[in-house]
Amino acid sequence: MELSLYKYHAIGSGANFALGAMAVDAEAIDAVKASSLHDAFTGGKTKEINLGVYDE
Repeated sequence: MELSLYKYHAIGSGANFALGAMAVDAEAIDAVKASSLHDAFTGGKTKEINLGVYDE
């Protein structure tokens, strides 16, 4: 699997929902929460890890 250097990424069954949320400036953690509302297989505990790559 090859990843590009875009500002945000998402994987898994709810990835399209998360990408849509992040495209309109949602934070990653909020994008996962939005995905869980629309995808039956997204949910459970969510852990946020900041890599500091795009800090402004």
